[in-house]
Amino acid sequence: MEKLILANQEFNIYTHWHEMPLKNYISYNLLIENRPEPNKLSTKAIRWQEQLFYCITDVPRSLAKEIEIGIIAKSIALFLKLTAVKPVLEEKMAYFEFKGTQYYCPFGRKQADGNYIPMAKMTVEEMCDIMRLLELNEGNKIASMNKIPLILATLFRPLGEEYDEEKAAERAEEFLQLPATIAMGAYFFLITRTTSFKGITELSGSTAVVPVRKKKNMMK
Repeated sequence: MEKLILANQEFNIYTHWHEMPLKNYISYNLLIENRPEPNKLSTKAIRWQEQLFYCITDVPRSLAKEIEIGIIAKSIALFLKLTAVKPVLEEKMAYFEFKGTQYYCPFGRKQADGNYIPMAKMTVEEMCDIMRLLELNEGNKIASMNKIPLILATLFRPLGEEYDEEKAAERAEEFLQLPATIAMGAYFFLITRTTSFKGITELSGSTAVVPVRKKKNMMK
């Protein structure tokens, strides 16, 4: 991280994707999707750069009146220069450590016939919840990005901990502070496994029906 002095206080400019919390990474990606017309000065362009500044630093919005255009421009230029050659993802992760706790995705299992079922130890309840989250967000990037913390919290838990919908919702708030590389590595590990779910519905050449249960209010 690079230091930034503002209003006699010290803040940080993220210079590596691993330093950026998931919450900021989500906001950053949604901003990039809606960037204003390049090389055209406008109120929209100035406000867009201001929002980008909040994504790439830990400066609170309460200091908005203290932020000069020059500081924003310099911070964005430094961020883009230092992150340009560094990958967002380090690897796809089946588990990760966060604040001293290790979180694991449900394990897979190899069948007697040699076929491997990814995340076979996932319960029907978990599978219904995770697939519903993924299906609801399909084709909607804003919804998809915003649901990543809840998707991760639904599947990744300490060893031995049973799935609990309310606990997953609470943990999703904590996961907003996950380093972006860890969060997206875990997320893409999950996505690669869900593409194999089709095999679960075609075991023994038959078509299985995945039950749908009534939800409390998880999608809000």
